[in-house]
Amino acid sequence: RGFCRLVVARQQASEAQLTMLHIRVEEARALLSADANGLSDPYCKFNMKGTKYKTKTKPKTLHPEWNKTFDIPCAEKDLPTSIEFIVMDEDVVGKNDFLGAHIFKLHGLKDKPISGWFPLRNKDGVEDMPRGQIRVRMFYNGKAESLPEIKSSKNKSMQVFRTMTLAELDTHEDKNLDVFVGTWNVGNAPPPADL
Repeated sequence: RGFCRLVVARQQASEAQLTMLHIRVEEARALLSADANGLSDPYCKFNMKGTKYKTKTKPKTLHPEWNKTFDIPCAEKDLPTSIEFIVMDEDVVGKNDFLGAHIFKLHGLKDKPISGWFPLRNKDGVEDMPRGQIRVRMFYNGKAESLPEIKSSKNKSMQVFRTMTLAELDTHEDKNLDVFVGTWNVGNAPPPADL
């Protein structure tokens, strides 16, 4: 018997949280050989708004299968105009070797996803020699499926509930955070002095 206090926070999802850029770097084929064994240790990387993304390195192959998915929260107004995917050969000693790159224009991505095999070019964006191809899928949707929604009485889009510690409650400054504090009487105990 006694009193039980529960603090629950409900965070309003921002536009960036509810929109997602989905990028899947699937594989590459016929890459350049950068190592003495006639093979390469390729990985793929790209930057978006100052954040670096990278697949794992696949050792000793010219036909790597990465199958790496990147789900990047991004408001439509923050979508970059283009993204450059760069394929590198990882070296244990010395500098990694450039194998090729492809620049994707993202204009119209919301209406027309990108999918298929794309040629790798040199650092200037020129197909100077056969450098292989990269297979990429990319699309942009208006809602992240991983963020379930509920509706508040104000008909706002909300994320699922989460609990808060009292320390978080005292210091939180998130304007998108709705906080509810409830106290339940368990039995017939007198209420605590701070109520």
